[in-house]
Amino acid sequence: SYSILGNDWRLEYPYCGPHGDLQPAFPDEVGWVYDTTRKLFWLLPGFMYGKNHSYQCPTTNAQGVAFRIMQFDPTRHSWRILEKKPSDDLDGQVSNMHFAQYDPVEDTILRLYWHGGRGVGMAVYHLKSGEQEYVGLARDSTSRYINNARLNQEYTAVDWKHRQLYVISPLEGRLLRYDLAKRRMTYLADTPIKAKLDTTILVWDSVNDVLLWPYIPTLDGQVTLYIYHPDT
Repeated sequence: SYSILGNDWRLEYPYCGPHGDLQPAFPDEVGWVYDTTRKLFWLLPGFMYGKNHSYQCPTTNAQGVAFRIMQFDPTRHSWRILEKKPSDDLDGQVSNMHFAQYDPVEDTILRLYWHGGRGVGMAVYHLKSGEQEYVGLARDSTSRYINNARLNQEYTAVDWKHRQLYVISPLEGRLLRYDLAKRRMTYLADTPIKAKLDTTILVWDSVNDVLLWPYIPTLDGQVTLYIYHPDT
């Protein structure tokens, strides 16, 4: 964790935990959110590269857990597996969801998914019941298809004041907005430049009410910051 006030870092949990503990085995790109209601972190399975590789920590350390919903308690500095886990009716596509957002109003975790012919949708994990709900988004309000958008692999940003979630469809170069209350996706604008698959990172600036997009052409290239003003 990083303290902005103190300008220092603190190790909350080691790379390989102590013997007797459980910890995530391969959390490459997963749903990772802070639950402001329970004061806990949630980890939902996503892209976990180690599926076909051996767990890297020694047997004398913590036991690695893959493809299970887990919680991290920042007070106790410990992990645990949730007994309730969402059903997967998308033929394994849940494991390709790389990012998530916690909605404190609905007490849910939101993850965009893509499933070929079924198109784009929002997976809604209800924390109290442990049930997974899938909301299909095959078309946006302009009736333009977004079926071929791999939105499940991109970072999202949320304007919580207006309850709007933003995401960029990199293959199409389109900025999309999902209304959390209406459960509807709309097309906003074409992006100034085509985004890169799997590296499109968005941040909502709640001070200036603008969307920040640091465009990354390559992993070692120069970053260009684009700013989108929703009001104009």
